[in-house]
Amino acid sequence: MPTDVATETRTAIRTAFDRIAASTLTGADVAVREFALACGYSVAELASVPVAANLGLMCGHPLRFADLRPGEVVLDVGCGGGLDALLAASAGCRVIGCDLSPGMVERAEINLRQHRVRRPDLSAEFRVADLEALPFESASVDRVLSNNAFHYANLGRAFAEAYRVLKPGGRLAFCDLAWKDSPPEGWVGADDPAVNLAGVASVTEIGTLLRRQRFELGLAATERAVLPRGTRSDGHKGPTDADRLNRWVESSQGCCGVEPPPSLSRYHDTLAKVADRDDLRDRLATVLICATKPRA
Repeated sequence: MPTDVATETRTAIRTAFDRIAASTLTGADVAVREFALACGYSVAELASVPVAANLGLMCGHPLRFADLRPGEVVLDVGCGGGLDALLAASAGCRVIGCDLSPGMVERAEINLRQHRVRRPDLSAEFRVADLEALPFESASVDRVLSNNAFHYANLGRAFAEAYRVLKPGGRLAFCDLAWKDSPPEGWVGADDPAVNLAGVASVTEIGTLLRRQRFELGLAATERAVLPRGTRSDGHKGPTDADRLNRWVESSQGCCGVEPPPSLSRYHDTLAKVADRDDLRDRLATVLICATKPRA
């Protein structure tokens, strides 16, 4: 069970996301926007927040089933550029977004300042924090959200921290990548720490770890993982989302003599390679979980 992530791997993950945060990647690019739409976001939702909040790094849309209510305290772990946090704040929640990457937190704060021009009433803040050791008081939040973040951490510790900070009756709502049963024999994971497929657990393992923390599972569903398309249906190689992202990054940054960050150009490319492998594509899923901390 891939529940532990080595310190050097965590450092590489932080660095990879810092570099993505510092890039000019935004939802203004067609491929990034299409990826978010494929993961369940609506055109209206994406248009309601700063375009730089969408980096195309999600795997689903946890707000669809989080049952957020105005006035609730919501903690978004692995908040990235702040897309889900800003949507939750726009719904009237008091939101705290946290991320292991200082660069992502800085980007989310910029997006928040821009969003407050239109929505000065928003209650939101962002902090650098590790989801394995959250710097928040026990029983202090009503909802914990996460989108494509838990597989970058030790799942047992991350779920234990989510349980600790939730108030009794509070809910954990998240989407993450999961193996439908198990990865192919000999699979050692992606070589890009910003993807970290080596940290992905199976659907069964995730459920077991949540129950071990005494969570009561409500919604527990799986959907086919949204992946950039690596090969056209006729079998010939065609432009992928990764190709379009890379060309866009190279044209916008390379023109000025700035080398595109390797982790940025490889992120969607690595997922496209997964889409090209039948033994991986058919085993990888997005798991949708809504779990409740018992009231007693």
